[in-house]
Amino acid sequence: MKILNKNLKELESIHLIYSNEKYLLEEFRKKFENEFISEDIRDFNLNYLDDDKSNFVQSLASKSKTLPTFAEKRFIIANCKNYFLNKSSEDNKLTRLFNDFPTKTILLLLVNGEVDKRLKVNKAVKNNGVILKLNPPKYQNLDNWIRKKFQEKGKSVDKAGINLLEEMFSNNLQLLENEIEKIVSCFLKKKSITKKDIIKIISRDSSLKENVIFSLTDALSERNKEKAVTLFNEMIVNGENPLMILSMIKRQIRLLIQVKELKNKGYKHKKIASILKEHPYPIKKCFYQVDNFQAEELDILLERFLEANLDILTGKYKEKKVAIEMAILNI
Repeated sequence: MKILNKNLKELESIHLIYSNEKYLLEEFRKKFENEFISEDIRDFNLNYLDDDKSNFVQSLASKSKTLPTFAEKRFIIANCKNYFLNKSSEDNKLTRLFNDFPTKTILLLLVNGEVDKRLKVNKAVKNNGVILKLNPPKYQNLDNWIRKKFQEKGKSVDKAGINLLEEMFSNNLQLLENEIEKIVSCFLKKKSITKKDIIKIISRDSSLKENVIFSLTDALSERNKEKAVTLFNEMIVNGENPLMILSMIKRQIRLLIQVKELKNKGYKHKKIASILKEHPYPIKKCFYQVDNFQAEELDILLERFLEANLDILTGKYKEKKVAIEMAILNI
């Protein structure tokens, strides 16, 4: 990454780093701090800001004009999820600040989401600094990332295991790291991790449940009631609470409704993920899955499962799972 390979004097005054992956932003922040902000100057020359605060712009302006103390530069690191994505009433103030930004201060803006480079404020950033998007690794690069994470923990992993992790979690790095940590902690004495080892650990992981829900809604779209009921009962056998499964199904259908509406307006899946503030991976799957449904069918489907929820609350059936099975069979 070119920014991290520079020396302090070569750094731009303003850096806007954006990504839909919080993990990548946090990873970049740590590397940036380790590279440019030594521990002995941080107490007096490093400020953290969050754009959730009502006085964010005022604080940013004030702190940026404060001179460094016994150091060459002052640093400000700001976590942002409100500014730079859409127009804001504070954009003009930020634009003026960036167009006359103090040379003794280095600003790192970490933006969670997809920035709109057409905005005046972002053009000011580009004219006076740098804008960089962080993308998660894919394909061979993702294979290498997973392999490296295991190696850092003194383990090797077979190719089939890597493929399974990618199938389950795509390139969601935070989920992958959490899962790798869990796998390693369960096999402390093993040097080589296999696909079979990984299956033992992730068989009841929430992301695997999410994939089952996708398969279940696929079955519903195909009117394959038998397959849908089978998938539902597999989750029950694995110890899942029927109400939790019902909640996941309802959430998935609502997500499909939102994605279909936005897709019909011409938005691509990455923009839809940004608008809905959801991870791009499930939105991408929904983006293609919605083509199997008419809008009215999704509304009816949601209504069926809302009725099932009511049947459970009113005790219409002795077993909660029966209400959900009946909703599936009545599609």
